[in-house]
Amino acid sequence: MGAWDTDPYRSLGFDENSRFGAVGMLNFLLKIFLASALISLAIKYGGPLLHLPATSLMAGLIIFSVPLAMTAFLSWRWLTLE
Repeated sequence: MGAWDTDPYRSLGFDENSRFGAVGMLNFLLKIFLASALISLAIKYGGPLLHLPATSLMAGLIIFSVPLAMTAFLSWRWLTLE
């Protein structure tokens, strides 16, 4: 089995009965909305507590940390599927 043989819907929490159903899609969209709202609140209320210096180095680290983390996570997942 290769990396493309896995079912992407099962990893998102869908089962065979709700794969393309309206209830399954609504559930998925509500999860995304809730996660987005929690991240937004964490940035709004937790951000000022960090006391980060306003430098271009810090801005670059913040901007590039998310893509680097996603690259590391997806690479690790890809390597474990083979």
